[in-house]
Amino acid sequence: MPEEVDWVEKRTGSPESCFALALALKGFQKMARFPSPDEIPEVVIDHVRRCLELPEDAGRTMAPPASAKAHRKLVRQRQGVTHDVLGCRFGVDRSTVTRAIHQIRPLLAERGCSITAGRRLRTLADVVSHLGSSGQEAILDATGIRVRRPAAGAPERDRFISGKAG
Repeated sequence: MPEEVDWVEKRTGSPESCFALALALKGFQKMARFPSPDEIPEVVIDHVRRCLELPEDAGRTMAPPASAKAHRKLVRQRQGVTHDVLGCRFGVDRSTVTRAIHQIRPLLAERGCSITAGRRLRTLADVVSHLGSSGQEAILDATGIRVRRPAAGAPERDRFISGKAG
């Protein structure tokens, strides 16, 4: 985990953010998804806390939504879940994968595979709850596009979330 600690510390600005990113990374590595805070075993939290050399009272704090979104993107990129990897897997360019995803979303929406406008499903539990007992199935896009962010400390860095300025 020393290499992971270094990776996490270089991408965060506070101990709380460092802890949240490390927990997101470990959760994704072990569960292949981003678990909710109450799903993370205490033994994992203690292990991450010790590796980061945080005090014993450092608890499971939720990252603000913008930070959590950035953390998820960073973890996906680190773990290789990107359009680049999908392109490699299927023998096409990254732009082909991106274009295909943009083309398929409206087709899925025409067939009722969409989410009510403005509805945000942030966790697997939210998705399951949204689907309810109707027997509906879900298709999840858990990929990302690798985007260069401004260097740490650069004034415009705070405006970058998921590669979109503004």
